[in-house]
Amino acid sequence: MAIERQLPGDGLIAFSDRGEQYAGEHYRELLGRRGITSSVSRRGRCWDDAPRKSFFATFKKELVDLENYETRTAAQQSIF
Repeated sequence: MAIERQLPGDGLIAFSDRGEQYAGEHYRELLGRRGITSSVSRRGRCWDDAPRKSFFATFKKELVDLENYETRTAAQQSIF
């Protein structure tokens, strides 16, 4: 959804953890078709993506956890 919405240009880097959904062939092929470079934390280096995790923790505490979204559309409108 983010790719379709933002239409990123060349040089985009997608940061993720080492979760299986990000290591899967489907995800890696999607990034490759769009010219997106994948960047994951090194094994045993959990602080590699600490800024990203900190952002999303704050985002959830200050917005998402305080809301009771009736529909997916309501959540999207609030978040976006």
